[in-house]
Amino acid sequence: MSKTLQVQAVLSLKMPRTTIQRPTRLYARRNSHAMTYDVPILLVTWRRSDTTTKLIDRLRKLRPSRLFIASDGARSDREQEQIDVATTRQVIETILDWPCTIQKRFSPINQGCKAGVSNAISWFFENVDEGIILEDDILPDESFFPYCEEMLQKYRHDQRIGSITACNFQPENSSGMESYYFSRYVHVWGWATWKRAWIHYDGTMQHWPELRDSGWLKQLKSSQRFSKFWGRKFNAVYSGQKDTWDYAWVYSSWKQGFLSCTPKSVLASNIGFGNYATHTMNQISPLGEIKSITFPLIHPESVEIDSIADWWTQNIHYAKPKSETRQSIYLFIYKAMRWLKAIKKKFKA
Repeated sequence: MSKTLQVQAVLSLKMPRTTIQRPTRLYARRNSHAMTYDVPILLVTWRRSDTTTKLIDRLRKLRPSRLFIASDGARSDREQEQIDVATTRQVIETILDWPCTIQKRFSPINQGCKAGVSNAISWFFENVDEGIILEDDILPDESFFPYCEEMLQKYRHDQRIGSITACNFQPENSSGMESYYFSRYVHVWGWATWKRAWIHYDGTMQHWPELRDSGWLKQLKSSQRFSKFWGRKFNAVYSGQKDTWDYAWVYSSWKQGFLSCTPKSVLASNIGFGNYATHTMNQISPLGEIKSITFPLIHPESVEIDSIADWWTQNIHYAKPKSETRQSIYLFIYKAMRWLKAIKKKFKA
């Protein structure tokens, strides 16, 4: 471990549709203040004491037994930033007031957005085999935690699955009774994964030039818009023009063929939009209204991408239409595709 860091220790095959018939352990013990939540959780913090406080207040209800906290350092030429980072760390020390094992990784230097977060996650998985990752601007719904607990266990050894997310950018509940769907897209506004998946994270994107030149993106999806969009994103990260870890994680996940479990409802809000944000400077989050997921979970019959949901995610969430008229056209197409899929399924039954 680097000497510059302080570490304080005190953590598509067919399948039958299945449901868990018993309440999850979290819900079964919710009324007992003596009980705790055993899935390890990593908090990635920096300079926002207000959002960090809200997140820890939410975790207090959960009472996780193992908590890992990473804090990147302030930039040496930013006096206010140094004050903010120190204040946030003091808040962390003060308001963690339930019995739990806490491990901290406080950096005296600023590592930047990419290294600060990815190094924290790598440190997390040096200590655990699976867990939940929450940045300081994410406020999860209470149902997100038992959802992650069940999904981490169900797909623990399934090499097709790389992550579990709280995000859903769909305009409406997708067709079908299942509690979640499988997506190519990796969303990290509240998510969980395994050490077996994160070991494939390639922050340098070492093989991107040869993959780009081989037409790899077109092989993933035969869409010129898809290839151009993600080619620009990956080029920017590879060249260092964009200092971010999440696109490198998308690249790494696609390189491994990973899918992400995406809930049918939104299970977290991003409360960090605004002037203090690093990338999300606008005031409005694209996430919809939070709605708790229903238990017992209903699992999909097969592990395959929901191509209609991913079509919407790419064209609306990522590519972002330039006009409301175009977005309305996309919504009409989306609903038509959902309707046709439902009709085909009905006739096959």
